[in-house]
Amino acid sequence: MPRLTELVVALGMILIAGAVGIASYIGLGLARAEAAVVALAAFTFLMLYHLAAVRLRDRRGNARQIADLSRGVADLARQIAQQERRLGGIENRAENAIQAASAMNQPLAAEIAELGAAVRQLTDQAKVGDAVAGLPRAHGSDAPTDLAIERAALVDLIKQAVQADAIEPHLQPIVTLPQRKVCSYEAFARLRGSAGELLRPSDFLAAAEAAGLIGEIDRVMAFACVRMLRRLSSNNDGTAIFCNISSATLTEQETFKRIADFMEANRALAPVLVFELPLAAWRASGPREQEALSTLADFGYRFSLDHVTDLTFNPHELADRRCAFVKISAALLLDRRARAGGARAAAQLPQALAQAGIELIAEKIETEEAVMDLIDLDVRFGQGMLFSPPRPARPEAMPGAPKPPRRPRRSKLRTDVA
Repeated sequence: MPRLTELVVALGMILIAGAVGIASYIGLGLARAEAAVVALAAFTFLMLYHLAAVRLRDRRGNARQIADLSRGVADLARQIAQQERRLGGIENRAENAIQAASAMNQPLAAEIAELGAAVRQLTDQAKVGDAVAGLPRAHGSDAPTDLAIERAALVDLIKQAVQADAIEPHLQPIVTLPQRKVCSYEAFARLRGSAGELLRPSDFLAAAEAAGLIGEIDRVMAFACVRMLRRLSSNNDGTAIFCNISSATLTEQETFKRIADFMEANRALAPVLVFELPLAAWRASGPREQEALSTLADFGYRFSLDHVTDLTFNPHELADRRCAFVKISAALLLDRRARAGGARAAAQLPQALAQAGIELIAEKIETEEAVMDLIDLDVRFGQGMLFSPPRPARPEAMPGAPKPPRRPRRSKLRTDVA
């Protein structure tokens, strides 16, 4: 239809221009060429007029469409604003309901926490009581046995060491393979006996656990690791310290709060301080343990797993919870190599961990043959007595530490009198 209209308009303009040309030829007496020019000029004028009219009409139509579209957008914006206000009201009501429910549950949670503390205290008392009851009595008397006295003395020694901050950190290096360059350290707790002898964890951890002092030992060690890292120079090339932490520490609210506050204040050290706990404790962690681990992860700290007894874990699930290292004994890795059908099959574990962003550390390495076999498995880090036993912490000997200042030479004084 629009094409037919345009065709009719064009024919009309041609007829009008022709009529103007004929009128100029007959009425004005112009020559044919001049009349033709007049006719062409008339046609051009009519064409320009038509185009201007069509453009003006299109502009008016577009303006009406734009106005309609603007009104539609405004209506849509008002509807969206109304929906946002409704959603805001729903969110406020939901938040108020959650806060009210939380306020109602706080007394119950406090009672449950107190009940749990009482249960743990009774359990610890029962352990100590069972240990004492299982010992023979001297000459049928009710006096404590020598072993019970030694345990009580050991508990007192641990308490004094915790209060005096006298638990000694010993460091064992973690080295790169095959270069054997020290890249990190693991901190171990050591305690001095009454005679000054050095006590290993196996000598006092059982007594500390029965007395509920594991959390305090972990706190002292964590603070000591932070102090050692502080004393390192700012040129530290990323040498990290692995600090052990137990599941009992994660569930002790007061102790863990002190650790968390201290770690938050020193979160600049998060890249070089790694918290280590057993794989079994990681798997058995409940809501309180997971909340504590999430708190440390939010500060930027990473985790390492040790005491690995099986290889059925999912590396990506570990990485999602900021687990950055997994320690597996050299014996378990090489036993898996023998059972899995050679080095190619056994090398899949380091590759799977690396793809998830987790470093594999082979620990408890004691022989050179084990080192060569681990290198064949593409294990990049190692730890064990072969490289070094745990030694007393001396931060000035760690990589990146500032060199001690030289002592000025003493000048010789003349003692003779003229």
